[in-house]
Amino acid sequence: MVYMLLRLYYQSTQLRQRISSSKCVRHYQKKLVCVLGSVYDERPLLSIMLSDDMVKEQGLNAGQIIREAAKLIQGGGGGQPHYAQAGGKNAEGIKSAVDKVIDLINL
Repeated sequence: MVYMLLRLYYQSTQLRQRISSSKCVRHYQKKLVCVLGSVYDERPLLSIMLSDDMVKEQGLNAGQIIREAAKLIQGGGGGQPHYAQAGGKNAEGIKSAVDKVIDLINL
């Protein structure tokens, strides 16, 4: 089985634009997992977007996954099965949080 995995880290204010782009892609790309990690103003932000087939066929839930990964940035979050966001206090943990998402998805 082939998956498209996007693992991105940003140090910018442009995260919202990238999130909007990833949401558009999810309707057209099958087997897509997009994990965005960003630090802005010393605050970590984490986003997960899953294609519809990953939610339906694989039983994944972005909201549940992000709650677990957000612990690594000393934060919390939530969302829908296909899209979730989290914020926290520990910017140094953003890479570990992104890696945790990948581990939890089991790719």
